[in-house]
Amino acid sequence: MKTKIILTCEHAGYEIPAFLKGKITISKEKLVSHEGWDAGAFEVCEHLQQQYKAKVFSNHITRLIIDYNRNLKNKAIKASTQKLISQTELDRLISDYSKYRHKISKEVETALAKDQRILVISVHSFTPIFKGKTRSTEIGILYRNQIEKEVLLAQNIKSNLSNTNYKIHFNRPYRGNTDCFLNDLLDQYVDNERVNGLFLEFNQKLLKKESFKKRLYEQIANILK
Repeated sequence: MKTKIILTCEHAGYEIPAFLKGKITISKEKLVSHEGWDAGAFEVCEHLQQQYKAKVFSNHITRLIIDYNRNLKNKAIKASTQKLISQTELDRLISDYSKYRHKISKEVETALAKDQRILVISVHSFTPIFKGKTRSTEIGILYRNQIEKEVLLAQNIKSNLSNTNYKIHFNRPYRGNTDCFLNDLLDQYVDNERVNGLFLEFNQKLLKKESFKKRLYEQIANILK
């Protein structure tokens, strides 16, 4: 049975939508910081796409305006955003957000109709220092402990990276059971063994090293294969 690989990157950029420029002003310093996006995450997706021909979905609007990884009920749209824009502009933001999620759901349904397995990996990066503390994690594998197929997938990926020197941790620096797009998607298929997925989180300090990236891309691509 063929496996369909879907990579998603909800924090791929720090853009302000053209229709909101002049309405919302955010300093460049803040936009390019980790508050604004996940630096390097989209590059990981691009390289994996080239090596494995995976399908990539990405959002490039800064999460300082709207967070594509959060549910609308859980402050996906920032309070500051709602104060500065009209209802029409808010509706457009929500429409684009919804289209992003719908496209990925449709991709999963299409693959299921073709009798394929589906693996969805949500790719993110994290700042190496948070609240003054250095994070030891280099690669984080995030999943939900209560869902056996996610546990097995996480163990499999870590096992295939065991011959590396990376500091790989489960559910660090974040937990895998929080409100996020991937969990919203996978909850629709929790009883379908043909659909599985998890998060891969990469330390940004390592994504700046070309030698690390080259090895990383090769190893992750081999795992997907």
